[in-house]
This record gives sequence, structure tokens and C-alpha cells, in this order.
Amino acid sequence: MLKLRIGDVWAHTLGETGIVGNVEMKHAYATSGSGLLYLKWSMDLPRNYWSTNFREGTKVEAYRGDVKLGTATMTEVDRTNWNFTADGLFRRAETFYPDDSNTQTAMTNANLRGLGWNGIGDLPAGIFPVAEVNSQTSIAEHLTKYCRENSLRWGLTVEDVPFVEAEPYLYDPATKPQWAITPGIPLMPTTDGSYVSRVRVTYSGGVAVSNTPVDANITPDGGREVSLSSRTSIGSEAQAQANEILRRLTLRYTFTEGLTIGPGDLSTPGGTPIDNWAASMLVLGKMGVHYGAASTRNFSAVGETVQWVAGSTTYKPADDSLVLASVDAEERTLGSVLASFAGIGNPADRGLR
Repeated sequence: MLKLRIGDVWAHTLGETGIVGNVEMKHAYATSGSGLLYLKWSMDLPRNYWSTNFREGTKVEAYRGDVKLGTATMTEVDRTNWNFTADGLFRRAETFYPDDSNTQTAMTNANLRGLGWNGIGDLPAGIFPVAEVNSQTSIAEHLTKYCRENSLRWGLTVEDVPFVEAEPYLYDPATKPQWAITPGIPLMPTTDGSYVSRVRVTYSGGVAVSNTPVDANITPDGGREVSLSSRTSIGSEAQAQANEILRRLTLRYTFTEGLTIGPGDLSTPGGTPIDNWAASMLVLGKMGVHYGAASTRNFSAVGETVQWVAGSTTYKPADDSLVLASVDAEERTLGSVLASFAGIGNPADRGLR
């Protein structure tokens, strides 16, 4: 049973009936922030009831037994229907700003001002440029920009400790599946709208062309070329930028929706069952394998085996339902990837063909 702790008390001890229902818990894994994204729930309370625990900013923690699944802060209370919403704790960085270019100093000061994170974790130096300290750029925006430029992800652990880590790379042989989906479940809808097969970066002094990844899993047909200009890069930087854009947008299908997972459909690659409630810990941010996926692009009755990285999990304990979505569904649009490369042209400079 999923339990919520609001402030210093358990939610089911508030009011007269102790009924907590309609719980929905979503976790995200993204360059824009990772961890518990939001909690939603309702309670059976009298219309005139009130508790100081319902104040905006109150800490809300989700547990399954003794296992903590994340922390959020109260953001919305509907006193008419007693519906509640709490945003993930990592999102508080959207309204806090660095006051020092030293990462440890800036984050320590933000925590003293009420950010609420558990220390500074392994956050690297170089996140807060000196010129942008005390500007209108939030800590979250700084972290997101840093991670997009370096193919990293940032977020909070279940113990509220911040982290920055490399995202799994599907086409690296060293990346092993950590979870699996039962054969026969339909593949999510796909689009080829972000396919890129070649990237050209024009800089002062020449043109850098991306190196095409060599991998048997990449379908050679389809894709588009991207041509853009960089006013600041030298040759080595332009080459690195071209390669990184291709790495993110190289030929593979982008999933447009999540996948509904029923009880018993999720396991380790070796067949050990993974409970749906535990997906945020054992599946999120990890590469998995979808065995025998029924697909509209494969007319074989057997189906195909597809690998993808879980970018979000949405769990509803009432019916033990889980929706898994790929990281591709959020971060790998052509526009978002190009926009993440600071110093490279503007939309008028870009040619897409």
C-alpha cells in the first residue's frame, strides 16, 4: 500500500475516516530534472476541515512500506473536493537562484534559504558561470543547460540528494538491459520526425560534418540532414557539436506515447518480476528490452525486440497500473536538441533538408 506523509504526520491519520484515494505518482528522468515529478491524491474530509499540514510548501513524502519513493512539496489544495497536488522537490530549484559561482557555496546557501535538498551530492563545478550569478537564471535552468550541453541528467535521489550522471547510450555494447517487458505487448506509437542522418556545422574557417555511428541497430533508410552555423566554434568544437547532435538524433524511432503495463508484465531480463510500484527505482533512467513487441512497422507475426530507456513512470496504486514512457518522448525533438547548443546560430541560420 502506498502511504503519504504530509509534514510530520501520515495522511491517513488526518480527518475522521483516514481515507486517502485517487493517488497518482509520477517520476521523470530528463535533462530538465529527474526524480519524483508530482503526487496527486484526494482525501475524505469535512468541508470546513483544515490542518496546518496543508500549507503551501509543506513536505510530502511517498512510501511503500518502509521504502521511500520520493519527496514533493504541497502546491495546490482544493478545499471543495479535497484534491491535492504536490510538485517534486527537485522542481523547487526552478524558483531558487545561485548567489555564487562556486557550486558548493551556491547550493549550500540555497539550502539555507529553504531549497530543501539534502546537501550538494556530486554536483560538479562549472554549473554557475560567473557572469550569470545573481541573474534571472534559476538553479534548475543552469543545471538543465549544463546537462544538455554534456549529455547528462540531473535530479534528486529518493533521499533528496542531488546528482548529475551520464544518460544510458542505447548503442553502446556496454549498456546492458536492466528490465524487460513481456512479449506480445504492443509497441508505443512511433514517429520518424526527429530522424537525423548527417549534421553539418559551419564555423569560421570551415565545415565540420558529423561522424556516422556504425551500428547494426540503426536503420540506414530515412533521416534528414541538418545544417547550421556556429559563430563561436573552432574546428574541434564544431566537430564535437556535430557528433553530439547526431548522437542524440541518430536514426531510431521516437515514441510518441507511453506504454500501459499491467501487473506481471514487467521483470528483470532474467525473468524476476518487478512490481509496478517499484518501477521508479528499478526501471526509470535505465535501458530495458521490449521482447516480441507487436508493431505497425513490422508485419511479422513474431514481433520484434526493441530497446529503450525509461524516461517516466506514472503509477496509480488503486488498480496497480503503470505507464512507462521513453526518454525519446520528451527530450529528443529536433528543435529542443538544437536549442540546447548555446552559441550555434539561430532558426534563420538553420537549413533542414
